[in-house]
Amino acid sequence: MSREAHVRFCEGVEVKFLCATRPLDVEIDVGFKIKQEHRVRLRGIDCPEMSSPKGEESKAFVVKELSKCIVEKSLFNGGVVGRPLVVVKTYKRGMFGRYIVDVYYLPGESSSEIIVKKGKLLNQILIDKGLARKVS
Repeated sequence: MSREAHVRFCEGVEVKFLCATRPLDVEIDVGFKIKQEHRVRLRGIDCPEMSSPKGEESKAFVVKELSKCIVEKSLFNGGVVGRPLVVVKTYKRGMFGRYIVDVYYLPGESSSEIIVKKGKLLNQILIDKGLARKVS
């Protein structure tokens, strides 16, 4: 089976907690009002340790970028919650059981299809900004 056969997109992924770029906590809507929480790692990059100044800079950048993607959602109890909406492309599980992913985002957009077609790839943006280094 080819590597591409293991690639899939998860639509409607909300970033539950922006702890860092390494790893990222996400909540995936798998349908039928069922959600799963996962800790994921961005594919092909290595980010600095969070305790370092570069790690703090990297985290601040991710928080700032994804905060532009907030989508408000009604809760069952009548409340409203706002979380960043992104599209995650999964590849495989890493050595600690986390999914290895690409994260696409597009500020102001709530359509997963448009985010995939026109969105920014967070992994590459972090490399371009010098906030992560590319790894194979």
